Amino acid sequence: WTYVTEPPSIGVVVILFVVGGWGLGRDIDLEEGLEEERRRALALAIEAERARIVALRAHLDPHFLFNTLNTIASKSRTSPDEARALLQRLADFFRYALRQDDQFADFSNEYFFVRTYIALEQARYDDRLTVVYDIDPQVLSAQVPVLTIQPLVENSVKHGLAPRDGGGVLTLKARVDPLGRAVAIEVRDDGVGMSAERLAALATGQAERSGRSGVGVANIRERLDRLFGDRYRMEIRSTLGEGTTIRLDLPLGT
Repeated sequence: WTYVTEPPSIGVVVILFVVGGWGLGRDIDLEEGLEEERRRALALAIEAERARIVALRAHLDPHFLFNTLNTIASKSRTSPDEARALLQRLADFFRYALRQDDQFADFSNEYFFVRTYIALEQARYDDRLTVVYDIDPQVLSAQVPVLTIQPLVENSVKHGLAPRDGGGVLTLKARVDPLGRAVAIEVRDDGVGMSAERLAALATGQAERSGRSGVGVANIRERLDRLFGDRYRMEIRSTLGEGTTIRLDLPLGT
């Protein structure tokens, strides 16, 4: 057999160029469209997280404000200097809560927020509320989700220690695990604790829907799910009559 090959005509070359260019242009347009969709999805996720932070601010317990103002009013007659200091702390507390727009903050800032809250509650409960801070200095510069630790501390005070005769001890512990690249935060109290049924309800969100868990552990867990996916751990242990411990393991360097 004899094969005769001829160069393609100019018309064929033009057609191939046009078709190939159209296909390339279509791929570029598709990639740009996907990139735009990704940017839009990211923007929506950021706005959704900001909305959740606003919702957390809205959950600040009005009873806490009312009780604190009552405490300040009472001390203004017997100890005006202490009353003024408490009023300043109350202003610091709400100023920090209302100014948080970012998703993360240094642990040191969240720690200050917790200590401000505790100082206000100790003025109310006096010696019924003892607090132990066990904080590794290395954790102070670590980034943690805003408005996450204080609600857990508040739940411990409100639902664990306040109902107990004589109050009790709350411990806030924080460590950096450099090998696991994680920040471990633990809120522990020796309060009234929870039954196994109540603990199960807390794990499934039923306790939040019944309005018995303050800001809501489920709310916090949902935020952490969105921020970290499966890269974090929340563990809740409780024994009725002995107390409750909540531990968070959060990724370091987020």
